[in-house]
Amino acid sequence: MQGYLKHYYIGELLSEKNNVISKIQKFKPYEQMVLLCSRYDLKEDEKEYIQKLIFSFEIDWSNFLGTVLYNRVNGIVYNNIKQFEKVPVYVIYSLKIVYSEQEVRTKLHQEEIFKINDILDQEKIKFAFLKGSVLNSVFYKKGERISNDTDIMVSVEDLDRVVNILKGEGYIQGRFENGEIIPAMKKEIIFARLNTYEIVPLIKKINERYFPVHELDINFRLGNDDVKGLSVEMLDNTFILKNEGKGVRTMSLENFLLFLCVHHYREATMIYKIVTGDDFTLYKYMDVHFFITQ
Repeated sequence: MQGYLKHYYIGELLSEKNNVISKIQKFKPYEQMVLLCSRYDLKEDEKEYIQKLIFSFEIDWSNFLGTVLYNRVNGIVYNNIKQFEKVPVYVIYSLKIVYSEQEVRTKLHQEEIFKINDILDQEKIKFAFLKGSVLNSVFYKKGERISNDTDIMVSVEDLDRVVNILKGEGYIQGRFENGEIIPAMKKEIIFARLNTYEIVPLIKKINERYFPVHELDINFRLGNDDVKGLSVEMLDNTFILKNEGKGVRTMSLENFLLFLCVHHYREATMIYKIVTGDDFTLYKYMDVHFFITQ
């Protein structure tokens, strides 16, 4: 019976001229669900296809949940999947709980980002928020996406000033372990500046359940191969993006997208990311999709 339903609900759409649907047919049903439900702009035929996937009784819901959470697309998936019939209650409930937690965390995260933005603007610093700090503050709704840290780019000339300003706000250069901030040694700070494109992270305790610390990753160039000073050019072309009356300074939209893609390419080719399975995490591509479709 299940084989018949799969043929009836899924197979009948194979001949339809939908580029997205035709490209995901090679994946398992639960993987198809993940790919479709993490999209921002679901079309009517895609919604119909999702509903028929659900009715096919072929979805492995445990693998679906695990894949969604591992790829950090659970917020968008929750907002999409709750509109469909016959989704198991435990799936909706699990996603809703995580969504609510992310919503609280994002609000606290945004408050810190907006505060730092205003301070650096007042100090006439050349800076630009990057990646998730902008996407979470402007493009996504609270709860749809989570960030573990905040990325900022500043000019090399302003680097020491920025570090001192943020230390004055309670940030410490180091790492967070077992509930405590471990200050970085001087040799670690020097090594990072001389051999990488970012400094040792600055961390501040927030002491909130869903947002215990705020970590700032400060970049001072695009990467180790930024020999022509492209990052300087990008910092000369910034503007404020606003959401609900609050703003974050970032690069021009074209440069923001360029940096996002460069960053994802860099991570996709890092041995460490490949070994840990974080080289092709789906949320990175969801970010690009969200950015260009809004």
